[in-house]
Amino acid sequence: MSGLLQAFKNILSDFALFRAEEEILVAVSGGIDSVVLCHLLHQCGQKWPWLM
Repeated sequence: MSGLLQAFKNILSDFALFRAEEEILVAVSGGIDSVVLCHLLHQCGQKWPWLM
């Protein structure tokens, strides 16, 4: 697991932002920060309804 992914998981856990089974809305501009956020969420198990 990458250091960035582990740090991201730690932040999600420490701040209890949401649970993996919850639906969230992510606004994606297509910039590198948005794409990385989507990638990290996917690596954490977030499901994308339009990809199912």
